[in-house]
Amino acid sequence: MVLRRLLLFFAWLVFPVCWGMPFATVSAAGKKSSAPEFKSARPEFLKKFKSKRPTDRLAALAILEPIPSRESAELLFQSAFTDDAPEVREATVALLQKWRDEPQVGSTLLDLLTKFTKKSGMDQHTYTVLKGLGGTENRELQELILRYMDDALGTPKSNQGLIHSLADNLGTQADAEALQTLKLFSRAKFAGKNFGYRRCVYQGIVHVPGDATVDYLIESLPELRGQVKFDVVTHLIRTTGQNFGGDATKWLGWWIESKRKVPPRNDRINPSVSMGRGYYGIPIGAERVVFVLDASGSMRGGKIEAAKRELSEAIQSLTPDVYFGVITFANRVTVLHPTLVIADEKNKRQAIYAVMDRNLGGGTSSYDAIEAAFELGPEAIYFVSDGAPTSGKIVSPPEIVNAIASWNHVRRVSIHSIGIDTNDTTTAIFSRFMKGIAGMSWGEYVAVDK
Repeated sequence: MVLRRLLLFFAWLVFPVCWGMPFATVSAAGKKSSAPEFKSARPEFLKKFKSKRPTDRLAALAILEPIPSRESAELLFQSAFTDDAPEVREATVALLQKWRDEPQVGSTLLDLLTKFTKKSGMDQHTYTVLKGLGGTENRELQELILRYMDDALGTPKSNQGLIHSLADNLGTQADAEALQTLKLFSRAKFAGKNFGYRRCVYQGIVHVPGDATVDYLIESLPELRGQVKFDVVTHLIRTTGQNFGGDATKWLGWWIESKRKVPPRNDRINPSVSMGRGYYGIPIGAERVVFVLDASGSMRGGKIEAAKRELSEAIQSLTPDVYFGVITFANRVTVLHPTLVIADEKNKRQAIYAVMDRNLGGGTSSYDAIEAAFELGPEAIYFVSDGAPTSGKIVSPPEIVNAIASWNHVRRVSIHSIGIDTNDTTTAIFSRFMKGIAGMSWGEYVAVDK
């Protein structure tokens, strides 16, 4: 047994147990430990962690639990963070949460993670470290986490899908730990630059119930804008039974009078939010909006007349802080402007004229039209159509919904769908398509006769 432990010790010094991690990143782990407890525990940990049984690997974590140190943190980083078993990864996160405020543990992990990310990009190591450390109230550790995020997010090495999945997971977790982590994420510089990231973080925050969430949302309100501000105001109205719209000063005054405690819900208050403008009854809360209008042959007659009138009124109601675009489509897609334009009187008149002058004819290239709308960088898309797709790059409705969901995971654009003549039983397939687009894209679905 003594000989075996010596062999394991020297093998670990020469060949670090890295499981997918570059040698250069973990070379520091080969240093001699000054902690007798760690030196004693490491061979048994390695033996159990090499087991194929998750129960043995969980037992290995229990061996290290009473030894929070730089060496223990390095060993976990090398072995446990990318374990195949979800229960082992979650137990590793729980262990980091217990250790995170111990001297050297947090700083060691973030130093290793920074080096790893620069070399190999973000992966499960990032997910585990941020979830394990993010709930800290230690200011120094918070600043180290933010420094890592500010250096990594938005670079070629970042993995936005992973960060969004983490934020979504925290929103589902919906407890004080999750709220503290998401609040920290909202302070990253990238939140001010990237709409998708900013919205994802606040979507997670609003899922956490309680006074602390309301307190933070009201505190954040003056810094928010567009669709994210609209999301937060909607949540505040539904949670508190109060309705002060987007007025941060009134929200704060009421909150102080309430002694920062949510009062019993007032169900007489309508939870809907109106910023003074809307389209087919759907509020327009975004500051970057694209209207997409079906101009195929099937829209002839009363349908296109009503649709043009609704769109013209919506454009006219836009306030000067909104940037907007208009896309019409049949077989081909027509984009009014190559970029979104400010909603001043000149641009609104031009857009309304173009809408009213649009001729009809051809098939229905729904996928191509929505793809073109995404290229304009909106926060919200309003998609109006009266039939299933018949032309374009993708025609199958389920494939279109899946494709949109894939690109929109990190963009977080709301797609509101307005189905014309979708109430008839013969249009069930098209109705499911329109509902699917909205349901996968944080949007609303409305069915109208014309």
